[in-house]
Amino acid sequence: MHFNDRDEIIALTPLWTGKRMDDGRPYVEQKYLDELKKMTLEEVWKPIFVKGYINQFVGGGLAPLIPLHDDGRKLVGRAVTCNYCPTRPDLHELTFKKGAEAGRGNNNQYN
Repeated sequence: MHFNDRDEIIALTPLWTGKRMDDGRPYVEQKYLDELKKMTLEEVWKPIFVKGYINQFVGGGLAPLIPLHDDGRKLVGRAVTCNYCPTRPDLHELTFKKGAEAGRGNNNQYN
């Protein structure tokens, strides 16, 4: 599975029905990014967690995140997911199928 191939990105995001960027990534309209700037972390994170995206934050035993600014600025924008992806409910079956087709034990490791 390649995260930098337009066709594979589209195949990995079949639930997206909106506009896409040139590389195939779903395009999030600026008005939504502007609204996110007005929200607290809890307001953003809770609906994502309820939908089953439980690994979409940094926490636990990792080094704490340190704010770059203490004046209330928030970092909001479009991001590219790195090559290591935690389990996502919408990708679980697809990634295991692709992993089996490629001879892997699961989506991240070879047999």
